[in-house]
This record gives sequence, structure tokens and C-alpha cells, in this order.
Amino acid sequence: MAPRAHRAVGVILAASGLGLAACSSPPASSAPSGPPARLGSTLTQWQATRPASGDGGYGRAIPIDGTTTAEYTDVTTHQGRVVGWHQVFPAGSRLARAEAAVRTALPTDARQTASWRGSYAGGRGFCEFVSYQSASLASVLGTGAPTSSGGVIGAEFYERTSHGAGSPSIASVNAATVQSAPFTQGEPC
Repeated sequence: MAPRAHRAVGVILAASGLGLAACSSPPASSAPSGPPARLGSTLTQWQATRPASGDGGYGRAIPIDGTTTAEYTDVTTHQGRVVGWHQVFPAGSRLARAEAAVRTALPTDARQTASWRGSYAGGRGFCEFVSYQSASLASVLGTGAPTSSGGVIGAEFYERTSHGAGSPSIASVNAATVQSAPFTQGEPC
């Protein structure tokens, strides 16, 4: 065979090998696909986009006071839709960072309407309450549309400690409770 023919056969073999590699399927992945489900999503959507932790929770494992817990626990539903959860953050998380993490799991049209500091009974520390409104969440859940200043979503941010008390400062937090109902200003943490 002439040198030119050898090159042509080599190019054809190389090209067909690349074509086969491009057509083959990638290995199966157990990672969730698509954007994470949000407050108001169906439980099926939530479970499909957030990995189960094996202890009834979802998301990555986060250490808190020497114990590892799932990022999302106590997920509550109403008529098959996620309406609340408990969420944890790494120790020393700044309040603004925790609020941003919760915000990613709220409906995309959610906007903050209020925030205030709360205190634990007996003066054992502080928490931060935040209210949001979302017309899309109200529609999905079949509740009335929020008023101009009223909320339909409540989030409480706090530091969970091994002795059960809140933190004397709200600067850093490690947990939040999120629900499809606002908290009431003046209620204790």
C-alpha cells in the first residue's frame, strides 16, 4: 500500500473511533439532575433533585456540635407539596450567607417583606425572623394572594447549640426553620 493510502486508512479509523466515542453514553450518575426543587414543589420533585441522606433527610451532611445531620430535615408537605423544612448550615455561617442559602430554595418570585429580631424565652439568646411573599406559591398552594406588605413565607434563623439555648449574637447561625406561613412579629424564638 502506498504511504498516502496508509494515511487515509489511519484517518478513517481514527475518525470512526471518535465517532463511536461521541455516540457512546456517559456512565450513569446517581447525582440529582436539574435545578433543586423549591418551597411549593411536589415531594416527588424535591426527592428527585435533592439526594436522600439515609436518615430521613435530604442534601449534604453537615457537622453540628460533633453530630452530622442532613442539610434538610423535617420536610413537611400538604397535599403532596413541600411546605416547610428545617435546614442546617456549617458552624460559623454568617446570617447573610444563611439567608442567601434559604433564598435559593424559595420560589423565584419570592421577595422579602419584613425582618425582625426575636428572643428566646428567659433571655437565652436571639433569632432572626424574615417574611417573604410569593404570588406563585400562593397560587400553587391555593391560598389567597399576599397583600402588598403581608408574607406567605416565614423563615427563622438561629444558632442551635448543644445545651439548647440560642446564641447571644445573631451574627452567626447554623439552622433555619422555613414554612409556607409567616411568623408573627413579637413571637418568641
